[in-house]
Amino acid sequence: MVSNGRGSAKTQIFLLRHGKPAFPDARSYIYGHTDYALCDEGIAQARRIGDALANVSMDRIVSSDLARARQTAEIVASAQSVKHPVI
Repeated sequence: MVSNGRGSAKTQIFLLRHGKPAFPDARSYIYGHTDYALCDEGIAQARRIGDALANVSMDRIVSSDLARARQTAEIVASAQSVKHPVI
């Protein structure tokens, strides 16, 4: 946790990795900046982390512009009341 400079209030930062992407080749493990969306298993992974964090109050979610990261962020955001949309 990091102090936000306004007394005793703290800011928590959670770092999440995107769910499993839909690889065109099942043997592919290195995909770098190639823009793959989530596969069904990746969607299920994102839903599980969204459910696990459902009771955590979040002001915003920041995501990479890659489809797999943004899709994961949107699924996590849908499990809670985020004050700001996914950025």
